[in-house]
Amino acid sequence: MLNFWSWRTEGVDAYEDLFKVSETQNPDIDVVHTAHRNTEYNTILAAALNRGSGTDVIMARSYGGFKAFAQSGYMQALMTFCQS
Repeated sequence: MLNFWSWRTEGVDAYEDLFKVSETQNPDIDVVHTAHRNTEYNTILAAALNRGSGTDVIMARSYGGFKAFAQSGYMQALMTFCQS
């Protein structure tokens, strides 16, 4: 199972459609998408990461929001993870 968090509550249906296609092509990988309110996402994500209970894949905001998470030491490049 692969957990994916985002702040795009308005995009839930589109993500679910994409994950269905992905799961058809990769039946051993079940993607669980959790969409948080955009105004609360960074706080929820930061708290989860600090507790050691974060998600597998995050949707990171560009500019200042992404930089803070990238410098936190909690992130790893997806391609690096897949190749290890």
